[in-house]
Amino acid sequence: MEALIALLVLGLAAVMLIVPIFTFIAYARTNRLSTEVEGLKSRLRTLEGRGPRPPVEAPAPQPVPTPAVAVAVPAPAPPLPVPETPVAATPAAAERPRPEPPVTPPSAPPDLATNLGPKILVGFGALAVFASLAFFVKYAWDNDWVGPTGRVLFGLVVSLGFVAFGLRLMSKVYRPLGQGLAGTGFAGLYVSTFAAHGVYNLIPRELAGVFLLGVTACAILIALRLDARLLATLAWVGAYLTPVLLSTGRDQALSLFGYLFLLGAGAVAIRRRKTWPETAPLALFGTIVLYVGWCAEYYRPGRFGVAAVGLVALTALFTEVLPIATLLLAGVGAVALAVDVDRPVALTALLCALAAVAMLRRARFAFAEAVTILASWVAIAVWLGQFYKPERLGDALLLAVSVAGVYFLALAIRGLLMGAAIGGAGLATHVIGASLLWSVLYRAFYATNPSLLGGLSVALAAVYLMLGLGLSRREGGETGHLRVALGLAATFVTLAIPVQLGLHGITLAWTFEGVLLLALGLRFQSPLTRLAGYGVLALAVLRLFARHVPLHDEAFAPFVNPAFGTWLCVIVALGVAARLLRGTTATGPEGLMRPFLGGAALVFLFGLLTAETNAMFEQKAAAAAIDGLDDVAQRARLAGGLAISVLWSAFAVSLLGAGLVVRSRALFWTSYGLFALAGFKVVFIDLAELHTLYRILSFLALGVLLMLGAYVNIRFSDRLKPRVEG
Repeated sequence: MEALIALLVLGLAAVMLIVPIFTFIAYARTNRLSTEVEGLKSRLRTLEGRGPRPPVEAPAPQPVPTPAVAVAVPAPAPPLPVPETPVAATPAAAERPRPEPPVTPPSAPPDLATNLGPKILVGFGALAVFASLAFFVKYAWDNDWVGPTGRVLFGLVVSLGFVAFGLRLMSKVYRPLGQGLAGTGFAGLYVSTFAAHGVYNLIPRELAGVFLLGVTACAILIALRLDARLLATLAWVGAYLTPVLLSTGRDQALSLFGYLFLLGAGAVAIRRRKTWPETAPLALFGTIVLYVGWCAEYYRPGRFGVAAVGLVALTALFTEVLPIATLLLAGVGAVALAVDVDRPVALTALLCALAAVAMLRRARFAFAEAVTILASWVAIAVWLGQFYKPERLGDALLLAVSVAGVYFLALAIRGLLMGAAIGGAGLATHVIGASLLWSVLYRAFYATNPSLLGGLSVALAAVYLMLGLGLSRREGGETGHLRVALGLAATFVTLAIPVQLGLHGITLAWTFEGVLLLALGLRFQSPLTRLAGYGVLALAVLRLFARHVPLHDEAFAPFVNPAFGTWLCVIVALGVAARLLRGTTATGPEGLMRPFLGGAALVFLFGLLTAETNAMFEQKAAAAAIDGLDDVAQRARLAGGLAISVLWSAFAVSLLGAGLVVRSRALFWTSYGLFALAGFKVVFIDLAELHTLYRILSFLALGVLLMLGAYVNIRFSDRLKPRVEG
């Protein structure tokens, strides 16, 4: 009884399949006959002169003269010679009337009814038929209507029939229908082969792989041979639906990943031969859906190795055609796998394997290495956040040193042996790798042994310095890589300073390093090194305001203390930097650095001397106030105001003299401005606050210094005049 039911159901399915096919064939034949009849009618109307185009009037035929012929006439006298008449030139062939070519009716442009509509119907119809047959066969299998071998053979026979019938119909008229049937057949072959191994274990994995490879190769060859995009698309969709429709609820990751790899290989092969834009994205999308579905259903920490192998293999395959999207998705996958797995060795192997894939695909996507190392940094950070403890220092170092070392070695080998240009992609890879290594070292040692961070930073600086020296010795080497290596060496030295030195030592070391980098950049004409020098000097100045203000919190020796010495060293360094830039012909923003550095040095020196002088007298006033000597405290404050006025005037005279010495009009006019400021203070502040004695001294000091300034100005005014050559 069950066999009879099965036969009836199969017959009903066959009828449901055959009736639409023959209906489509009849429609196509009718459409073709109708087109031929319309063409014959149009040609008939043309011949009758009632066509859509007016007949072309033939030009009147021109008489063509013929050459004269001498005729013999019997006469007693000799015949008179007949003068030859010149033959007129024959009209050009282009001027002769030509028969009008037959007028063919204009073909209708493709529209929904004649072109796109049938393809849409065929596509969805083929998918529907394939799904219905798959569910029917699965239902029959679940009810044991046929044994496992019979089920597989039945699927193979039916699928081959679909392929043969589809190829038979793949003519000009029936091409969409033929592609749909052939695509359904190839999808059925995938279903049957997957079931033979993955469901029933009738054949080993190797044999199933060989058969699937053969099916994929046949589909590729037919699609390429017949230029059948619809056939290829239907075959891919059916192939990726196969594991979903025939899922057994068991974890068969290796079979699934091998299956996906074979399908992806077919997509890559087609993409190389045909410019079909939908092939590779469709295959990548199907692979992602099935891989993520497997992870959501079966992934456990113990299956990390299987998941990692599948991720690397599929990434290596699809980066051939879609490198950017594939590497981004692979990075996301690596981060997701690192969340729940406490296996640093396996995670290191995965990240290094992705690095190898990125290096192989660097020619197709320049930033491949930068993308993968950034994803590796995120994955390592996730692992550190989940599992790191101080006693797991070795695991953290294994991850950071191995991953960063792989990229460093690749860049170093390309630079030292091949002299390859580093470009923006190489620069990004170098910077991200160095940042990855430093961040892990900082996380690992800062809480337990911070004193080692300085030595490790210097060691990293030495590594990059050796790379730079090696690049500098290579003849014809690429200078960009050299600058990047030296810049990273300087960066690690800069990072070593704050973790190893004290409060004042950090600022002084940064100051010295900034001047040194600026000098090296000017010596070797390296804008990048000069920029690094400016940056380190800026760090030193920012640290002055962040950590050395206010200058003093307790009692101090005026002008002989660490704070004053630190500020003075930074100011001198700014002046030296401005002096180094003298004579340079830099334009743009860098051309403004010399006056900016010089002006900053003068402003800082003026403020430092003013603050130190004021602090000295305020300290005396505070000490007297503590002892209850208010009069002494008041006199100390008044003396401080007088001292500041004298200081400003003396500073103005010094600027005037310096301007005359170095022939700088900027310093000259700055001194005059400071004279004006000192005069304003004396008149409007000292006159109101100081006693008569201090007023006298203040005005006397200002007058003497102004007179001294005038003398210096008059005596050496020729130094500010423009030089006359010759």
